Amino acid sequence: MASDPASMDEWLRELDLFDKPEHQAYIWEHPKTDTDGENRPAALLIHGFPGTPMETRALGAHLHGCGWSVRAPLLPGFGPEIGTLFERDYEEWIAEAETALRELQAQHDPTLIIGHSMGGAVALNVAAALKPGGLILLAPFWRLPFNSPLIRALSPILRVFIRRTRPFRSLDLTSSEMQADMDAYLPDVDLDDPEVRQQIRNITVPTRVFEQLEALGDEAYDAAERITAPTLILQGIEDELVNRTLTRKILTKISGPVEYHEIHAEHNLLMDEAPGWSRVKAHVQTFASRLLDPAERNAL
Repeated sequence: MASDPASMDEWLRELDLFDKPEHQAYIWEHPKTDTDGENRPAALLIHGFPGTPMETRALGAHLHGCGWSVRAPLLPGFGPEIGTLFERDYEEWIAEAETALRELQAQHDPTLIIGHSMGGAVALNVAAALKPGGLILLAPFWRLPFNSPLIRALSPILRVFIRRTRPFRSLDLTSSEMQADMDAYLPDVDLDDPEVRQQIRNITVPTRVFEQLEALGDEAYDAAERITAPTLILQGIEDELVNRTLTRKILTKISGPVEYHEIHAEHNLLMDEAPGWSRVKAHVQTFASRLLDPAERNAL
């Protein structure tokens, strides 16, 4: 890595990232049934920020084993394209997910959309527009944690003067969760090296990326009241990135039936070795199985 990277996008372009196949989009199909000609159900899984479909693979494999076709797109600007992330618009992320769901809806019924973290905001927008059979939100992001009412009011003015920020300067780069995430997404970055840690803390990030995340969250909050599909929301109690108070707030906006559970887990609810994974898997499986039963679905 460069000794003194000037910006996050430049630093990312210097690294050989996300070259493993598990970071790529995937589609695992089930064929139509031979007995009644009906289509198999299908689930669309949307990764978070700055993740890839890798984070959804354990849950996707579990659903596939339960008879669901599963699809997980790689959103524009993520994975191997991470160096372009700060040039992307949130509408591109929504459009990619909408295209994927439309294609699933043309061949499958029912359809289920699952979004993790930022993927939850994308899922809310897509579900409001395309009306899937069910929606699952895992630690759903819709507002930046530092986005207080005062900051929201001042942000248009502040952005005129502050075009770049150093979001990692106070981050605990030695925490177990940070180490696990870095091993998964940036395995070539050695967080045990003090010089590397200092370089990361000095990296600047264009404030434009926060503008896109904020706009995506605002759209998701407005979209929530148009959600009529049965919805399952899971929130980690120890989550330091998505505040459960905000999750409770957005669930009250959803028009359809909502099932909500808080579990003892941190932000990443999809790590199959993490605490809370067994409960996440059980809740998702129960909810998904109810969507397959017409009587149960009508009762949701």
